[in-house]
Amino acid sequence: MGSQHMALIFSLFPLIGLVLLFVRALVHVRMTRFEGKRIHRGSVGWFFLFVIGVIFLLVTALRGRVSGTPILFIANVVAFTASGAFALSRWRWFEFFDKLHDSSDEKRVQSDLLIATRDTVFIFVAALLTVIAMELPWNAALLLLPWRYALMEFAVVLAALAILYFITQRRGFGAAVGIGAFILMGTAQHYVIEFKSCALLPTDLLSLNTAAAVADNYLLTLSSGMMASFTVASAAIFLMSLIRPPHTEVRRTRAVRGLLNLFAATVVAIALTFFVTVPDYIEDADVSIDYWRTIDSYSHYGFAPAFITIAQSIPVQQPAGYSDEAAQEIVSTHAKNYDKAAETDEGRKKASAQFEEVQPSVVVIMNETYSDISIYDRLGIDYAGIPVFDSINDALAKGELAVSVMGAGTCNTEFEFLTGNSLAYVGAGKYPYSLYNFTDVHNLAEQFNNMGYTTTAVHPNWATNWNRDIIYDQMGFDQFLSLDAFENAPTLRDWVTDAATYDVVIDQLKNNDEPQFIFDVTMMNHGGYTTGLIPEDEKVHYHVDELEPLVNEKMNEYIASMNRSDKELGYLLEELKKLDRPVVVVFFGDHQPSFSLDINETLYADDERSIDHMARMYHTSYFIWANYDVAGRTQASTHRNSSASNLATFALDLVGAPLTDFQKVQARTRGDIPALMAYGYMGGDWAWYDFNEATSFTTSLSDLETAQYYMFTPSAS
Repeated sequence: MGSQHMALIFSLFPLIGLVLLFVRALVHVRMTRFEGKRIHRGSVGWFFLFVIGVIFLLVTALRGRVSGTPILFIANVVAFTASGAFALSRWRWFEFFDKLHDSSDEKRVQSDLLIATRDTVFIFVAALLTVIAMELPWNAALLLLPWRYALMEFAVVLAALAILYFITQRRGFGAAVGIGAFILMGTAQHYVIEFKSCALLPTDLLSLNTAAAVADNYLLTLSSGMMASFTVASAAIFLMSLIRPPHTEVRRTRAVRGLLNLFAATVVAIALTFFVTVPDYIEDADVSIDYWRTIDSYSHYGFAPAFITIAQSIPVQQPAGYSDEAAQEIVSTHAKNYDKAAETDEGRKKASAQFEEVQPSVVVIMNETYSDISIYDRLGIDYAGIPVFDSINDALAKGELAVSVMGAGTCNTEFEFLTGNSLAYVGAGKYPYSLYNFTDVHNLAEQFNNMGYTTTAVHPNWATNWNRDIIYDQMGFDQFLSLDAFENAPTLRDWVTDAATYDVVIDQLKNNDEPQFIFDVTMMNHGGYTTGLIPEDEKVHYHVDELEPLVNEKMNEYIASMNRSDKELGYLLEELKKLDRPVVVVFFGDHQPSFSLDINETLYADDERSIDHMARMYHTSYFIWANYDVAGRTQASTHRNSSASNLATFALDLVGAPLTDFQKVQARTRGDIPALMAYGYMGGDWAWYDFNEATSFTTSLSDLETAQYYMFTPSAS
């Protein structure tokens, strides 16, 4: 049966509902006139609210936007129609309570208690129905929701409805508005999951205009979950239509009650604010958000607990004693000192003049899980590490790169590199790509755009991974080449090979003579490492007795993948040497594999400082290389440690590119703080320190923190 026929069949049910409601309205008017009574405007308002619901279902059906089952659609129509029909009779319900309230003072107290009990029961039931309705559109694991988190969500909804109930002077329409808002959140969650494959975040609420524009490109349909939600919600809203204070009070009593209601609303609002802001949901409520699979976290904890937990993670802690004036002075002083030193630095002057003249393209390769696990010298195997990387002897600089993540969290290394901001000052465990809007955050795409460069992001996987489709657009990348650009590309372990991404990079350089900034995020070395998909002639067979068999299996697959990755790095450099245009390459790994933790904990026990023990897992390798002779610089692969947050500044400074004021702060403090990660820093003496250790480098550390807080100005996205 064609879609048009189905649309017509679906539309018959709301049409019947509208006819029944029209007949019900006529009967109501006749009966009211017959009894010599007036038509209650409130009842008419509630009636039309449900009529609008039926009209919505009719329009949705006529447009062919019903994707759920017919039974649920019919149930939805029946719920709206029945609620609308009964809403016109609500005045009989209120007459009963009004008569009670007109009795003696003693009975009036009893009637007040009866009304308060009625309202309390109805609001409790409505809050419960609202929780169910908010989860139904998207949460297939609703019945598995742990009671602890279900009660937390119920408490939030109940408090919100109670606040609106008291603000509107104990009328049901205020709470009904709250119910509608919660249902809208659940519906939005459904569509965000459908279109973005991630959950609705607090940051999404501040970009509703963008969301609306994006939604125009998608087909919004009425799913089974949404129809079930609307059916349950109609019952909750109908209960609110049965709440109204009696109209028999004298003016003085009414004024007192009004003040008491506002006081009650304030008390509940304070309690709700305390509930969502004071407890640390991660520590106190044991809510752990998986930012890679936010849908799973929301499904497990419920919408409200997960949403609040993420909202609590958004604020960046202000440095002690911070002021904008002091921050401006710090940034200004470091920038002036950098400029003054640059005037007498012959190497910098030559590199700067050359950069302005030749405008080299800059290619950044953030290679997935590219690291040299031969640093774990206690493995006791003859693994040679990464020979192609090690053989590069003409780099501007190379060495170890401090990162803030291990095993996962690629987006955080990416964040640190592209913005220059360290997770040390944003907050360890946060995922800025999921928390902030980057439209006004300085980043390399914006910086190169301002220099007249074409900017391209490359990632051979889904564009929605870590919200990259949104974040790259906010950053200002001119184009984003994601998985669609790699159709039929060669793979290893079912991941697009590094070489395939390098071919795309080289094509971009060959087909556009303008200076380019290209940011390539590879995928080939991605975990997990038990696929068994390594070609037979590329497999390796190392064994470490102290490690579990599964760890040995992961290590062997990872090493085999790294061997291929290292060879394909050689391919990239050879191809770039053939290009008749200047190109700078910044290459680095985003983090170590997850089994590094097993190696570190098993082979390196309690014989070292905790920060040294941790630092071993939180670094990868990097190099800065050019296919031309950079004026004023020695290209001898000088070993210099760096970190993801200051690597771009280091690279731009070496090749003579102009720096921002914040980058000048990084350049000036680099001597004291060459490397920085979320859990500690390397001092100018090349030793690692915890942030709470007093050292001679703390002034530079404080200046960096203050400058970053001042310059990093994200808003919730």
